[in-house]
Amino acid sequence: MKGIYRGVHPLVLFGMLVFPLRVIAEENVSSFISDSHLKLTLKNVWMYLDSERDDNIGTQSAWAQGLHLDYASGYYHDALGFDASWYGVMKLYANKYFYGRNMLRDNNGQAEGFNKLGQYYAKARWENNRGYLHLYGGWKQLYKFGVISVTRSRAAPSSWQGVSAEAGLDSWRVRGALVNRFSDRNGPDLLRPTSLVRHQGIPYIITGDLRWQTAKGKALRYAVGESKDYLLRQTLDGNWQWSLSGQRQASLQAGAYHNRGLKRWEGVRYFTREAFHYYALLGYQLGQAGVGIGWSSTRASLEHGLGQFYWHMGSHTRGFVTSPVDGVAQKYNHDGEKMWYAYADYRFTPSLKAGLYGNYGSHTRYRSVALNEYEFGAYTSWKSEQIRGLSMFLGAGPSFTWKQDRAKKPKLTADGKNFYRANGFGSALRFEYQIPLF
Repeated sequence: MKGIYRGVHPLVLFGMLVFPLRVIAEENVSSFISDSHLKLTLKNVWMYLDSERDDNIGTQSAWAQGLHLDYASGYYHDALGFDASWYGVMKLYANKYFYGRNMLRDNNGQAEGFNKLGQYYAKARWENNRGYLHLYGGWKQLYKFGVISVTRSRAAPSSWQGVSAEAGLDSWRVRGALVNRFSDRNGPDLLRPTSLVRHQGIPYIITGDLRWQTAKGKALRYAVGESKDYLLRQTLDGNWQWSLSGQRQASLQAGAYHNRGLKRWEGVRYFTREAFHYYALLGYQLGQAGVGIGWSSTRASLEHGLGQFYWHMGSHTRGFVTSPVDGVAQKYNHDGEKMWYAYADYRFTPSLKAGLYGNYGSHTRYRSVALNEYEFGAYTSWKSEQIRGLSMFLGAGPSFTWKQDRAKKPKLTADGKNFYRANGFGSALRFEYQIPLF
């Protein structure tokens, strides 16, 4: 148990141990107990990637079974409570390069399952007809929160340690968080964020966002976050939907990102000092059919290399990305790169949906050589109408980019006039079954 509690603030741990005992000792605990919930989730995930991009990395394949137990208490005196989640992951299959799929624990090259207490936090709330205030302290999934997030597509999700708050009034919502440790999706370790090159500890990440939403599908959000003295990020994004005549509907999503390296930023990976990314996505829905087209542009200058826009806030962190540039097989975020994205989907029944997608990136140059990359594929998602909580996702498709050397730079031909093409194929299959226990 020592490893589980390493890095938890003593006051948070003390409160989580003492508070439930105090509640049990009280007479009026009906809402605290009656409003409690326990949910079991079974999650089976298989992922595969065959890529020629890195000569020293072969086909990556992993298959895992996840088991989640999520407990949420009611609120004592409608104000105080606590939640906890336990995650277990069992290895079903893993090949030599399994670690590239970020699903199983890497123990000196051997794939292993793991378990961890992924969430345990105290919570408090105040609410009335117009507004609310929620407070949290401990280990928690901060999903799409400010400039950070967690991953939920693997056998186990990731989580953050820290304190967070959310307040709302009418059409406005403001959130803020201070975090100092991260537990990733592929292991039980509680890791402190570090710099990318020297691997020096980052004391904390502070982030928050302000959102204005007039109705469902109509919102504007500003977010800002800083890895202490290392990296500053600001984002402005929004989405808007219009109901047209008949069963037609249009939507627009757009956003802008800005990265600035601070005094401890090394400036030798991703970008030297500043980076910018912009995107827009226009969608059209007619009944059960939908189509859309998107665009993005990146500026991320890097001395002595090909720059990229960096999505995270340091090693052992997870950033929040809304742009379609974050593709299935590749990330179209290189310096000078312009990307076009298109999709089409159709809902055959209320439970079955299928679609096609494609990304194409160009205008990137490395040593005067023009680079391009692209991918396309198909996917289907299904939610059972007969068995509540049962769902499935399947996606697959090829990708085409450039080979890169051990320094992650594009590999050019001997005459320096072209690049070596890297072909790839990826697929993923997920089954999930959520079972409310009480």
